[in-house]
Amino acid sequence: MARGILWIALMVCALLFTGCSSHPPSAAAFMNMKGNGASVVVGATARVGDNHEEGRDDNDYIHREGYWNLDFSMLGRFFNLVMTGVTLENYTPRGILGAHGRYVGLQGWVGVATVPAYGDNVFTGGVMLIEEYPVTEKFRVGLSEYVSRNAYDMIDPINSVVERCSGFYKEFGAGAYMSFGNLSLEFRYGREIENPNNRYYLALNYQFHIIHERKDKQRRQELKNVVKELHETAQEISVRKRQMKQRIREERERGEEDLEKTEEEKRQLRELRKTLDQQKMKIRELEQNESK
Repeated sequence: MARGILWIALMVCALLFTGCSSHPPSAAAFMNMKGNGASVVVGATARVGDNHEEGRDDNDYIHREGYWNLDFSMLGRFFNLVMTGVTLENYTPRGILGAHGRYVGLQGWVGVATVPAYGDNVFTGGVMLIEEYPVTEKFRVGLSEYVSRNAYDMIDPINSVVERCSGFYKEFGAGAYMSFGNLSLEFRYGREIENPNNRYYLALNYQFHIIHERKDKQRRQELKNVVKELHETAQEISVRKRQMKQRIREERERGEEDLEKTEEEKRQLRELRKTLDQQKMKIRELEQNESK
C-alpha cells in the first residue's frame, strides 16, 4: 500500500512538468475492474506516426502533440456493471462513464480544453467498444474499437505562448491488449478522419485496487469453503465404497453376506453423491457470480 501511494505521489509530481494532450483512454484498465470497488491506475503511453510536432503550421499556430504521455486514473465499479471515473493524460482531466460484463464493455469519455486557440468547440471525447477473452483466471486478452476527438497543444510563435489542449482532430481506430493480474500492455492504431495521418500507441498500465466490496470477499470465502467440503465429500464416498467392497468380499468368502447392510450402505452412498452434486452446483453459481 505504501509503495502504491509513493507511485501516485511521483506521478502527480511528474504531471506538473508535462504538456497537455487528450487521446482515447485505456481499454485494459477499464475492463480490469472485476468486482465492485475502486482502483487507481498509473502508466504511460508512447506514440509514433504522424504526430503533430513543432514545425507544422496552421493559421499562424504551431502544432505540438508529443511522442508520449503519463496516465493517471481513478475508476470505480457499481452494481457489478456500471463503470465511472476520472482520467488524467498528463494533466488533462476527462470523465469516464460506461459498463462492462465479463466479455464485453462500452466506455465513453469527455474532456474540456483549457485555453482554446480558436473557436468555441473545446470538447474532447469519444466512445469505445471492448471485447475481452479470459484465457485463465489472471491472464486475459482483448480487442477494442473506438472513435474520438483528440486534443494537443498549439503555440503562438508571435507571442511565444503555449495554448494547451487547443488543437483538435477526429480519429477512429482499433487496438489489442494483454492483461496479467493488475498489469496490462496495450497496442492501438488510430487514423485521422479528415487527414491521412496514422498514429500507433503503446501503453503500459498497473492497477492498484484500493477498495473491494465486502460482499465479494464473503463470496470468495464461501467458494473456498464449498470447494473444501466437496473434496471432503468425494473422499468420504471413496473411502465408504472401498470399505463396502472389502466387507462384501470377506462376507462372501465366509458365505454369510449381509444384504440388508449392503442396501443401507448403498443408500448412504446415494445420499452422499446427491450432496456432492449440490456442492458442484453451488460452486458453479459462485464462480459465475464472481466473474460478473
